[in-house]
Amino acid sequence: MADPVFEFVGANPFGLSEGSPTFIDIDDDEDLDALVGNYDGNTLFFRNIGTASNPFFAASVTNPFGLIDVGFSASPFLVDIDGDDDLDAFVGNYDGNTLFFRNTGTTSNALFAPPVINPFGLSNVGADAEPTFADIDSDGDWDVFVGNYNGNTLFFENTGTANNPLFAATITNSFGLNDV
Repeated sequence: MADPVFEFVGANPFGLSEGSPTFIDIDDDEDLDALVGNYDGNTLFFRNIGTASNPFFAASVTNPFGLIDVGFSASPFLVDIDGDDDLDAFVGNYDGNTLFFRNTGTTSNALFAPPVINPFGLSNVGADAEPTFADIDSDGDWDVFVGNYNGNTLFFENTGTANNPLFAATITNSFGLNDV
């Protein structure tokens, strides 16, 4: 595999607003749409009305699909946490909490239930929670890493299952990660 080479093409080349972006196919049309969390606590949705290889994003919609203002510093991440084939939303906020929005819609028509704060054993991380998910231990379920304002990465191992997550107590700066 060749090493990637990146070329700077400019700030916001697709017209996305400043904030914390995540790219997902929320409408199941085989291209990546964008969700951008902003400082005001809102999540902005930019539907890709172009193609997978030539994206073009429509004007933003604020807090779509039942998402809400989370206070300040919204940081969204979408993942199928419950194994039902649709994307659920996790949004970190300034207060250090991670809000979980279960998708009660479908793979092509998301609809999020009201949020639950720090579910499945997650905990407050101090300030500016920025969650991301990965199956870091290759056991078939999603584990969580949450960055915080202090530059730490907190790890929550999923000790439950792929369909019923349960996160163990946090470990700070695990796997050789360190305070940034």
